[in-house]
Amino acid sequence: MYEQVSIGKRPDSRKYPVIYMVSSLNERKYLCWNLKRKPTKEEIAIVGRAPDSRTWGWVPTFAEAEEAVKGNAGDMAECCYYTHVLIEKVMCGIPFFGMDEKNETWYKWHVDPKDPHKFRGKWKKCAKPDWSKSICSWSVG
Repeated sequence: MYEQVSIGKRPDSRKYPVIYMVSSLNERKYLCWNLKRKPTKEEIAIVGRAPDSRTWGWVPTFAEAEEAVKGNAGDMAECCYYTHVLIEKVMCGIPFFGMDEKNETWYKWHVDPKDPHKFRGKWKKCAKPDWSKSICSWSVG
């Protein structure tokens, strides 16, 4: 059974089911335009680009989403390309309200130091990264 959430004071008082979306993200470094020098070609190339992301899918419970993340289902790190995974609690349908950070659970990829190829590791819970503070609705929007 799906978890349900009541939204505001809608006249029909319907309850909307929620799902848990799982997405991988690749942190990018952003360039501030208030530099005291001319930016390099590499710096210009990344300006205005949002982090690469991939939504792996959705499940009906947080427990299932967390199990998929902790097990690195489908290689969510993609050989260390993605640096973070996010589980978002999302209302089914077309959301008509802004998403909230309290509905986000973040993980960061930690490489196994004993792996000579640096591909093995595991996801560990972390705080919302600074570079993502002004962005919400990663999986939907």
